Amino acid sequence: MLLFAHTGITTGVALLTQKLIDRRKRGIQYTAKLRNQEAGVIDFRLLLLGSLLPDIIDKPVGIFFFNDEIGNGRIFSHTLLFFIVITGIAVWLCRWKQNPGMAAVAFGVFTHLLLDSMWVYPLTLFWPLLGNFEKSDTGGWLQDIWRWLFTEPEYYIPEIIGLAILVPVSINVLKKRRLGVFFRDGRV
Repeated sequence: MLLFAHTGITTGVALLTQKLIDRRKRGIQYTAKLRNQEAGVIDFRLLLLGSLLPDIIDKPVGIFFFNDEIGNGRIFSHTLLFFIVITGIAVWLCRWKQNPGMAAVAFGVFTHLLLDSMWVYPLTLFWPLLGNFEKSDTGGWLQDIWRWLFTEPEYYIPEIIGLAILVPVSINVLKKRRLGVFFRDGRV
């Protein structure tokens, strides 16, 4: 998975989840004040960051800084331990600081792990419980990704789906002249 798959599919899942929650709220009596406080609770800026965070951290660390020792672009941030720590921080911030922003990051990290099919890599997913990370040959990794993007359906189909979600969302934000709102509040 690359840029559009992670960001687009995560955005689509978050929007769908938000719509389902909003639909459920309509069935329950809410005051206007409460409804306004809860509207747009997802910060899509942080959601997008979370959807890319494991790669933002692991690719440079595993491939560039520790290539001789680890040589893998899926290491620390692709683990269940990382997700648990991020989720713990999110719960603490939501509960004690009334700040749900980190929950969006945690949701993004969770979808990243799902989209990367991390259950197929138990040494990484359950690190450090099962031992060290697998060392892999990262020579030519950028060329491989570029080639797979055009030849492997498991790469290009999610990218197309992600792009198909991001384009209408972006057009909608631009049409409604909400780009400033997106950058200021993270709402779409």
